[in-house]
Amino acid sequence: MLWKGILLLFLFFEQGVLAQPTLETVSTTAVAGADPTIPAVLECHIFDPDGEIDPEAKAYYSWLSPDNTLVTFNENVLVQERLQPEIQEQDGMRISRLKIDPVQLSDQGAYTCQFSSSGITLTSNEAESSPILLVNQLPELSVERDEEQVIEGSLTRIATCHGSLSKPAPEMWFEDSNGNRIDSEDAVETKDCENGLKNSTLYLTKRFTRSDNNLRYFCKVKHVNHTVYNLDVGGVNVLYSPTATLEDESLSSVGVNIIEAGEQFSAKCLATGNPPPDVVWTFTPDPMPIDPNSTKPAPPNDGSLPNNFIILEDQVTIVTNALVTTNNGTFECGASNELGSPAAVSFKLGVFVIPTTPAPTTAETPTQPLPREAGADAAVIGGVVAVAVFILIVTVILLLRYFMSHKGEYYTHELKPSDEERPVEVSDYSDDDDFPRTESDLLGEKKRTEHFL
Repeated sequence: MLWKGILLLFLFFEQGVLAQPTLETVSTTAVAGADPTIPAVLECHIFDPDGEIDPEAKAYYSWLSPDNTLVTFNENVLVQERLQPEIQEQDGMRISRLKIDPVQLSDQGAYTCQFSSSGITLTSNEAESSPILLVNQLPELSVERDEEQVIEGSLTRIATCHGSLSKPAPEMWFEDSNGNRIDSEDAVETKDCENGLKNSTLYLTKRFTRSDNNLRYFCKVKHVNHTVYNLDVGGVNVLYSPTATLEDESLSSVGVNIIEAGEQFSAKCLATGNPPPDVVWTFTPDPMPIDPNSTKPAPPNDGSLPNNFIILEDQVTIVTNALVTTNNGTFECGASNELGSPAAVSFKLGVFVIPTTPAPTTAETPTQPLPREAGADAAVIGGVVAVAVFILIVTVILLLRYFMSHKGEYYTHELKPSDEERPVEVSDYSDDDDFPRTESDLLGEKKRTEHFL
């Protein structure tokens, strides 16, 4: 039972101690040089958890600066108008605040809050407390430009970024306009000054490539009491040697590009470089076969484009409305500027003609004799002779048949030549039985057979 009594006494004593009012303070950190200004507020209050403090009891607050100068008493300003006291009751606490606006770097230090009252007893008779004010300072920023034009591949310093009189030292880096953080060859240099201030310097030094051309750069500065500062450094002009490529990927720079004659054709040369390169198109025709009987000299090769090609206003595109076989050869695009060696890209054309049957013409043309093969004349002559012989034979046969069909006998009164020479004497033949006695007998002697037409 003894130990229970001791425990109850201990709990009662502990509760009695905790129930007594206490003086508490709140420290803070302020920023000097902010725009707009941000006031610093120090707080001192009486904590009364059980509400035993008589609301009518008199209470007095006073604030002392770090050098122990009395600056306020209750709500009265005694030294500077920048220091404004404020007293209020909130949630069982009597609060005294000291607001400093604008804050200066010299305001940093331990302030003293003093409390006095005729009707309030504090724990351990604590009558004062010392909140601490820490004052940081934003940097003063500036950028110096060193070089605005560099040569590709060179290690060059183009800018210097300064963050001066900062507390604490800021974080600094560079970024390009694509949002890429730049790893500078130089680290941040920091120097200590009075009152804990820092001077920081960062150089933008790097080895530039052609991809850096026309990019803008920014100096980034981050302070613990501020968002990131963004200082524009500017762009950089990177000089680099030229390159040349063909826009049409179907054109091969290796081998021959076969194209039908009469087709439209164009080629564009993509030339890059800084400064912008000059572009020149040249043409080398394929060698023509040499005619040993020709006395005409071969045309000179001066590199000029064929007559059916033109160069557009952009000076990098060549065009023709119809390819011809004389376009067989190598076309080359050359690009050059003040830096490095000239660049070139070329392609070779092979123009061919498809054989076609010519369309019939409407104009009347004289009939040309058809060419005869060997032996054709002899065959024609032989045929004509054979037909003539055949006709002749048929004619003879018909004549003979006609003659035979008209063969016969007939009587004539014509005398024979012998009868005319001698007279006929009837008496001489009267006794001859063979002498014709009648006219018919007489006529019978003159019957004659003839063939006639």
